[in-house]
Amino acid sequence: MRTPLIFILFIVFGCNTPKRIAVVKTAGKFGCIDSKGNWIITPRWDWLMLGENPKDPILVEKDSLFGFISPDDDILISPRYNDASIFYEGLAAVGNGSKKGFINTRGDTVISFRFDDIFLGFSNGLSDARINDSCGYIDREGNVIIPFIYDVAYPFLSEYAEARTFDGRELVLDTKGRVITDETRYANRKLWTRNSADFRLVIEGPN
Repeated sequence: MRTPLIFILFIVFGCNTPKRIAVVKTAGKFGCIDSKGNWIITPRWDWLMLGENPKDPILVEKDSLFGFISPDDDILISPRYNDASIFYEGLAAVGNGSKKGFINTRGDTVISFRFDDIFLGFSNGLSDARINDSCGYIDREGNVIIPFIYDVAYPFLSEYAEARTFDGRELVLDTKGRVITDETRYANRKLWTRNSADFRLVIEGPN
């Protein structure tokens, strides 16, 4: 007799009523159940990650390739990418094996594959990106808004973001790339720093 599954809930908030969704691993595959224990995503994926919002596509992995499914368990973008993140502000960073770019929810490439890395994706209209060893920020059309002159560029969780120079200085930038030295301007704003973390927890059941 199999030991009962153990799982922990991801809580995803809908427009009016909180909707509880649990990511569960069973027999080596990932799926999702609702708060009543009903399967809403069939456990057939090697890994999956929920989007920020209930209606966002869900990131899935199959045979080391990544794609997206709908919250209703329909395949939206078949697994075809070597790397991918969830959708942020309607765009997802994906990799083709050597470079990364961005797709929309239809799977159209909207920003070409020319970046070596993307840490998070779009937040407050800008995305961090890296080319070679230098980081900067682009807009939703792929235009460089803040030059690639930083060692590390953290996401814009508010209208401010932290970046680190190659000589180790921690700077706070606004969305125009201006260095903000007045700490009172961002004292009560969200900042992603080197100590920040984004945790989503899954407790696995038996294989």
